[in-house]
Amino acid sequence: MNKHISPEDILIDQLNLPSFDHSQLEGRIIKPISNYIFYIIIFAVLCVFAFFWFNSYKLQIMKGGYYQNKAENNRFETTPIFSARGVIYDRNKIPLAWNEETATTTQTKNTDNTQIRKYKDSNGIGNLLGYIKFPKRDKNGFYINKEVETIGGIEKFYNEDLNGKAGSFYSEIDSAGNVISQNTVDLPENGKDVYLTIDYDIQKALFETFKKAGQESEYNGGVALIADITDGSILAAVTYPDFDSNVMFDGTDVEKITKNINDPRSIFLNRYTDGLYAPGSIVKPMFALAGLNEGVVTPEEKILSTGKLVVPNPYNPGQNTVFKDWKAHGYTNVREAIAVSSDVYFYTIGGGVPGKKGLGISKLEEYAKYFGLDNRHLGTFFNTKQSIIPTPEWKLKAFNNDIWRLGDTYHSAIGQYGFSISPIQILGMTTILAREASDVPEFKINTAQPTKYITIDEKLKKTDPKYFNEVSEGMRLTVTAGTAKSLDFVGLKLAGKTGTAQTGNHNQFINSWFVGFWPYTNPKYAIVYMLEKGPSTNTKGAAAYLKDFLKSCMEYQCDLENKNKKVIDEPAEIAPIGTPVENEILTD
Repeated sequence: MNKHISPEDILIDQLNLPSFDHSQLEGRIIKPISNYIFYIIIFAVLCVFAFFWFNSYKLQIMKGGYYQNKAENNRFETTPIFSARGVIYDRNKIPLAWNEETATTTQTKNTDNTQIRKYKDSNGIGNLLGYIKFPKRDKNGFYINKEVETIGGIEKFYNEDLNGKAGSFYSEIDSAGNVISQNTVDLPENGKDVYLTIDYDIQKALFETFKKAGQESEYNGGVALIADITDGSILAAVTYPDFDSNVMFDGTDVEKITKNINDPRSIFLNRYTDGLYAPGSIVKPMFALAGLNEGVVTPEEKILSTGKLVVPNPYNPGQNTVFKDWKAHGYTNVREAIAVSSDVYFYTIGGGVPGKKGLGISKLEEYAKYFGLDNRHLGTFFNTKQSIIPTPEWKLKAFNNDIWRLGDTYHSAIGQYGFSISPIQILGMTTILAREASDVPEFKINTAQPTKYITIDEKLKKTDPKYFNEVSEGMRLTVTAGTAKSLDFVGLKLAGKTGTAQTGNHNQFINSWFVGFWPYTNPKYAIVYMLEKGPSTNTKGAAAYLKDFLKSCMEYQCDLENKNKKVIDEPAEIAPIGTPVENEILTD
């Protein structure tokens, strides 16, 4: 046996394999891939994974705080570009609030694009105008809030018009507070100017009378309103004391601001809408009309005032109740009773006396509402607080279920007891009297506002015109020969009514009123003027201080919207009712 193997016995001889299909790789030797290659691939994958894992660890763990701070401090800040706020003018185009300075550059931490809002020197216009505050800034100098804050008055009520539309831009800020880049997004749109019906000169003159009354007679406050009752334009809306809007806008005079806030006279009280007061005798013309209209009294019927009204007690005939008048007036008819402000006359027509029925509290309430002393809408700018017209239902709630008594009706008939009314409502009452119940215009303070009319109750509209005439004559007689004789100027033809309301826990204070309208024959203007919380010992009241203002406008016949007209007409005379009263009477 041959034990030697030749190479030919081991290797396949390609030439001897003619039957293999070489296109199908037959006859080829296939060698397996080495494990070394797999090790290389796995190692490469692990290296890539390790690289990403390490960098992730580095970013999140090792330097996470650094990058978090950088992300927080390198931020985009949206900053408002405040628009130029509109100017507020009076009716004669005197600027009352304007922008003293407006930067035109964009804002960074060190550049301020806010306006400096300036206001006319305070002469009774602080509460009227209100003021604004720009938002505060954070430690980097950027605004915490994006909106201008408006506080009260015209600035707040007409903010949508005055404010325009703020613009904005983005600032990229680094961790050191430096601006890296800026990009304006929206340009601001300037606000619109507002033209008021207010006459600044009239406003200032009335304010000065209140200052004088405070200095001379220790009145704590005051309020005045004058309206053109043909279209509802408010020519003056004064509240005293008042604040300086410049001080409140600037905000740096902390001592002055603190003094304003702590002032017991309520400097920030807008008295003509938010002040509620007992009206006193100024409601007597309204209740005189009610008595005539309801047939309780006739124009020429006279009622005796001996200085008091004595009412028998039906449960104890020997114990009478006495209701005092401020003096004995003798016999007076309705015109004379208004002029001398006879309390007994109005006790009688209000609550009645034995043998004569009065209006009663229900009718007093009814007519008070007819004349707008409830919360009737008087104008968009002049919404008031909830007034009080005393009724039995009101007394039950206010005085722990106490019943209504005849004396309550008597006191209500002279504007005392529970009455609590705002001056703007008193102006509405006076306007209805002056216009003799024709529809009255809403009060407005913006010259752009169209005149709208308030519909008067049909019952009041149907009142016999002669009854309105009787009341108007009584109010004219008040000025020519009654409690407001000091206001009888040749050419003015003023009709009005004084009133004194006692206040304080012991009636130690008084509010002194005058309401009226002029010219008497064809009324164009109505006025409400009140001095607040003076000592009850005062000998000077509203008419005495209003006299200074009326004197100042007599050269143009107090035609307040035509100051260049200097025409003096003689007034139509009304027969006096007796000895003229030279000084104002404060005890009516």
